[in-house]
Amino acid sequence: MLRSVAVALVLAVLSVTGCGKSDSSSGGSSSGGSGGGSSTSAQKTPEEAVKEFKVAAEAGDAKALWNGMSKKTRNDLVEKMGKRTIDEMNKKGDSEWEEAAKDLGKPAAELKKLSAEEFTQMMMGREMTSDREKERAKSSKIDKVETRGDIAVAFSTRADGKKKIVALVKEDGTWKMDMEETKKLSEEEEKLNATK
Repeated sequence: MLRSVAVALVLAVLSVTGCGKSDSSSGGSSSGGSGGGSSTSAQKTPEEAVKEFKVAAEAGDAKALWNGMSKKTRNDLVEKMGKRTIDEMNKKGDSEWEEAAKDLGKPAAELKKLSAEEFTQMMMGREMTSDREKERAKSSKIDKVETRGDIAVAFSTRADGKKKIVALVKEDGTWKMDMEETKKLSEEEEKLNATK
């Protein structure tokens, strides 16, 4: 059960991390921020935020991915994945915790002490370190990043040719990936494409 929940969690995150490989010819516009790698986190452009998120996905760095997501996204993941998984494992008993211990490489007693947020991060980290997921992030390409007021949109193409969009929101002066805004934009794009 842990594996299926962790995979669902990672798929939610990977809709964002599929932003993929950038190149110097990537288009896009941004408002505010300074270019180059020397900017502080509050001054990063949406393009820089997307590139950092991509690097974290390629490296399987769950902590950096977590920090690159909006508070709302992190809270949603904890509520919908971490807490639900813990509740299910508590209902099913010690055998479920022992299975999780094998998957996550930590004793069941230690896992039981984790907060729902820590447990969510651990599940995400477990899946993000797989070679398949890191390669998926590496093989995608950022096409462009546009700023639309308080939201930025990253357009990307995965290696299989599928187009993806990801929304970023400005949170405390920093651009963060946001699953709710991404879902809204994806639905709008689908409606727009259906009318063409």
